[in-house]
Amino acid sequence: MVSGLTSRNAESNAPVMVWQGSQAINIADALLARSPSNGNLAPFDLTPFNAYALHARPIDSSTESFSGAAQVLGQPAGGLLVYGPQPTDVNSAATLRAWWRLTRQSDSATVDTPEFDLWVVAHQQGVGVVMGLIARRARSFMPASWDKLRKLATVGDWELQNRIEANKRRYLRPSAYVDAGSEHLLDPFVVDWLVRRSVLDVIPTAVDYWSDARTSATTPQEHATYANRIDALEKLHALLQDSVDDAMEEFASVAGPYSRKRAFSPKSDTEGVPLITADPVGHPQSFGTFAPRVLTPDYYLYPYSYPFPDFKLPTTAGISP
Repeated sequence: MVSGLTSRNAESNAPVMVWQGSQAINIADALLARSPSNGNLAPFDLTPFNAYALHARPIDSSTESFSGAAQVLGQPAGGLLVYGPQPTDVNSAATLRAWWRLTRQSDSATVDTPEFDLWVVAHQQGVGVVMGLIARRARSFMPASWDKLRKLATVGDWELQNRIEANKRRYLRPSAYVDAGSEHLLDPFVVDWLVRRSVLDVIPTAVDYWSDARTSATTPQEHATYANRIDALEKLHALLQDSVDDAMEEFASVAGPYSRKRAFSPKSDTEGVPLITADPVGHPQSFGTFAPRVLTPDYYLYPYSYPFPDFKLPTTAGISP
């Protein structure tokens, strides 16, 4: 009986990355056993097992992409496994979920570890550019649209991740900023807020994509499908906008202050109350007297009664008052 089996890759929540077409980077992991009494992790002893394999599937499918034999690194008691990618494993960029499968020598029973993210990443724009936790969760709000945008040469993973990076720079204080590979270190509430904020920025691009697709639809069914997608995205935008606005204050208390100021922010007193001038009709103010050096409007166009008896208007253009 095997219980508490996990791995360092699964526990870290960070993706394992290999370059598309490269077999020089091995996929390694440390298998761990979690204590049922205190939850502590210790190396998992591989001695009772005689076969080890790495399996992988697309993130949105249960069909396996590949599987292959792995090797023990060092002593079996250390729980270290390594897998050398084959040419067909990494011939195209993909976002995969991977796990280790162990076969016990005594009865050929198998046991699997929890899954971890495995990215086969490309060096060019498009599918496979390094993305983080926020992008993966943002996809869950609009999977069909997100996948379409990932494959566009004008958008791709690169531009989608750039939207997220811009929001992290805009709303996180500088000391809280993390790169894509470390987003799992952020407070879960902060991650959720940034996910929603980033989806709001991507929705207009998705709407434009489906609008363009609708114009080239060849059947009434396609036209109706694209229109429904646009309507669903617009409703999602309204829903997310409300949730982002409602949680703004809480987000600021956890991750703020913002690294950049808004375009307009009225001055406030020490208690945060905006300093806005009161209506002079309902709240008349007494401003005292002004020094005679204050500039005045043209006397001939705007005759006033001046309270200073010694004040004389200067001669202007040869005309005396």
